[in-house]
Order: sequence, then C-alpha cells, then structure tokens
Amino acid sequence: MSLLRFCRDGGYTVEPSGWLPDDSYAYRWSDRTPRPGCSRLGCPRCGADVVAWNGFDRIPGESVEAAALYEAGREAAQRDGKVAPRTSSRLYLCRCTVHSESLYTAMADPEAHSSRALPWRCQGHPVPELPWHLDGEVIDTATLPALVRRAVHGVAPAQTPPWPADQNLPGTWLAQLYAIVPAGAPRFALAAAVNAALTEEGHCARAVALDFYISHPRAPGAETLAGLLQSQPTLFRGVFPRSDAKEDLEQRAHCVLVERLRFVGDDGSTIDPVALEVARQNLLTPGRSDMSLLFPLGRWDMPWVEAHAVEVLATHPELIGALILILKPLGAERISSALTRGMQDTRLDPERILSAVRKKLFEPERSGVLNRLEAARRPA
Repeated sequence: MSLLRFCRDGGYTVEPSGWLPDDSYAYRWSDRTPRPGCSRLGCPRCGADVVAWNGFDRIPGESVEAAALYEAGREAAQRDGKVAPRTSSRLYLCRCTVHSESLYTAMADPEAHSSRALPWRCQGHPVPELPWHLDGEVIDTATLPALVRRAVHGVAPAQTPPWPADQNLPGTWLAQLYAIVPAGAPRFALAAAVNAALTEEGHCARAVALDFYISHPRAPGAETLAGLLQSQPTLFRGVFPRSDAKEDLEQRAHCVLVERLRFVGDDGSTIDPVALEVARQNLLTPGRSDMSLLFPLGRWDMPWVEAHAVEVLATHPELIGALILILKPLGAERISSALTRGMQDTRLDPERILSAVRKKLFEPERSGVLNRLEAARRPA
C-alpha cells in the first residue's frame, strides 16, 4: 500500500443516513457532495481500528467500558444490554473511546473543545488498481469513456438504483469516480469524455458536465468552458436542466469559473484569464448579472473594478453593496474617487449609493466617503 489518500479534516464520523462507504477507496476529498464518512479511522492512543455500528447507541445510564465493548462486538453488546437499536445514531468505538454520532464530526476540528475532541484520524485510503469493479461496472481506462457517456445521459451504473431526473447524482457520481481512480491516463480519459458533453445537443449532458467541473474545476477540459461561454453562449444561456430549475446552465457555468478563479498559476496569476474576460463582459452587459463574478475580479483585477465602477453600477445598480465591499480595502479616498462620477451620472440614484455606503462601511471610512460623495452630488 505505497500510495494513500487521506480524508480532509482528518476524516469524519457521520450519522446513520450519511454515507459510510463499504470499500476502503472512497475518501473525503472535498467539502462538496458526496461527503463520505471515513471508513479507515484509527486511534493513535490504543492502536485499534475504529468500528462503526449503524443504528445503535449506548443505553442511557449504563456504564460501558470501551475496551470491553470493542472486544465483545455488536451482537454480544446488544445481547448483554450494553447497546440498543437507535435509528438516529451511529456508534463509533475503539478500545479507549466510544462516540455516538447523530450528525457529523470532523476529527481535526480546530473549534472542538479538548474535552470533546476525538482522538481518531484517517489512516489513509489506497488507490485502486485497474481494472476495478464499482457499482457493477468494470472501471478501466478503456471503459471509462463509454461509462461517462452513459452517466451524462442519466444512465446509472448497473448495481445502483436509477437516478432521479431531479437530482445531480450523475455529476456527483462522476466527480467521486474521478477522485478515486489513479491519476494519469484514467483521469484524463474520464475528463475528456466529460468535456465532450459540454457541447452535446442534449442539455442534460451539459448540466452533468458542469456539475462535475464544479467539483473538479482544475480537471482537464475545464479550461475550455470560458471560451465556450463566449463563442457558443446559446449552449448555456436560458437553458434550464429541469422545468423547475431556478438557475440556467450559464449561471451554473459561472459557478465553475468562480471556482477556477480561486487558483493561482505558477507565475502568480490566475489559471484562467479567459474567465476574467467573461466576468468583465457579464458585468458590463445589460440584463442578468452574476454577483459571484464580481468578487474574483476584485482579487485579480482591482484596477479594472475601480476604473469601471460607475459603468458596472449603471448596468447593474443592484451590485452597489457588493462593489463597495470589494473596493473597501482601497481606503476612503479611492472608494470616493471610484464612486464620485456615479453621484453625477444621471443613470444612477445618488441616494442609493449613499445608503449603501452607510450600510457597508464603518467609521472613520464611512464619514470620509460620505462627505466626499455629498460634495460631488449633482445639483438637484
């Protein structure tokens, strides 16, 4: 077992309805769904592997010694009246610690009080050797493209229940599979098949691909999305994955771009300059705006935000609060300078600008900005 992958936050214990994988390969690689509990928790104090009894808890008032409970096993512990069925609990234990889980707990939670902190940690999850069997499917570099094509069209693996059309299970399943398979050729094969779905005629396939890239924004092919939004916007704009969906595929694609703009390249710049251009275009185009795109611009191109503040507000006046928050690190003088023209622009409401300043800034910056803007107010 030369290569191991470790769960985020030291691994998690999860409630009975949470996902605790049967195999040792699945691990918590992200805070996004799916969020599995760790199946390879170990205790550095007593050296035991942690076991989990789903749907059981200690009987209130019963004194339970961890070592005796651990050695006895679930059936004997239940027969001896030490534990009892409880649908809302999953009982975790090693030879020195017993823990009843009814929600979830991170093992490396920095906010946990020392008296409640659990001693367990993820011991690492092996990388599967291919070919590998998952949910009734043979997973190999050669089989992955066809498996992905089926998944993006909503066809569930052989040994899983059919996927409901109103859930994001296909993209979630593919994201988890990508995280588990070995790096290199298998991941490239999977990602290439997902990328091809971005331009498929069926909008459901595009939705699955976007769900996948939200989880893996640096997967091969994700770099093509911003260009597609520019060159083929009708693939995404106004296209809803379901009749009851509240966001179209363009908004979902913007979520991917926001995730990509969190990453820094080797040269210290963004890994996706085209995504920044999409953000600039969105903020200067009348119609629906996407506030989430404004914040990455503040990180990567503050001079542009500062220079185009009035144009952004003239196009999308509802962004005034977010814009002030982004400009806040510049200080009162530069915030005032960026907004001064807005106080004189007939397309903007001066009172809306002043109201946002009062709400979003604190003293002493607030008074300084308000005084400058009041002085620049256009004559009534």
